[in-house]
Amino acid sequence: MAHSYPAELADFVRANWHDTSDLAREYCKAVDEDDALPEPAVLSRMLSICYQASLLREEERPVRFRVILRSPDGFPPPGGPPYGLHRLLFAEPRPFTPDELRRLAPAVDFYRGLLGADIGPDGKPFVWGIVTCKGLLTLATLIGGRIVQPSLDIFDSEWLPAFFTDVRDELMGMPCAASSA
Repeated sequence: MAHSYPAELADFVRANWHDTSDLAREYCKAVDEDDALPEPAVLSRMLSICYQASLLREEERPVRFRVILRSPDGFPPPGGPPYGLHRLLFAEPRPFTPDELRRLAPAVDFYRGLLGADIGPDGKPFVWGIVTCKGLLTLATLIGGRIVQPSLDIFDSEWLPAFFTDVRDELMGMPCAASSA
C-alpha cells in the first residue's frame, strides 16, 4: 500500500475544495464566496507541519487539533455559537510550528474549537488565536498514511463500548484455558 503524505493531501484538498464550498456555507456563515486556498507550496507546508505535530505527544496524550486558515478579520467580534463563530485573539501571534501546535492543542476542544491561522506578508503561516464554533465540515483527514474522507465510524462512538460492557466484564472474569502442546 502506498502512503499519502501532506503533498498528496494538499492536492486532494485543492481538487475537492470547490465541491464542498456550498455545503460549508450552510454550516458556517463565515465562509465567503471568494474563499481561496493558499499557494500550493504554502498549503503543502502547513499540512506537513500539522501532520508532524499530530505525531507528537503532549503530557502522554496524542496531539489532536483542527486549524482554520483565515484572517481574524473574517470572524466578526459579535459572532458566536450556535449560529456563528467566536474568535479569541492572542496578544501576540504564535509561530506555526509542530511544537507550537503541540503546546496549543490541549487548550482547544477538538469538537468545538479550531486554531486560527493566517499567512503573513512574508508568506509564512502563523497562529493568531482560537475560534470556537458549533458544527463544522471536514473535507479529509490523513490517517495511517491514507487520505480518508469523513464517514460514520461506529468504533469511534461512545455507545458501542458501553453496549458491550456486561459481555466484556463476563469474559474478563472467565479463567483462561491453559493450552498444552
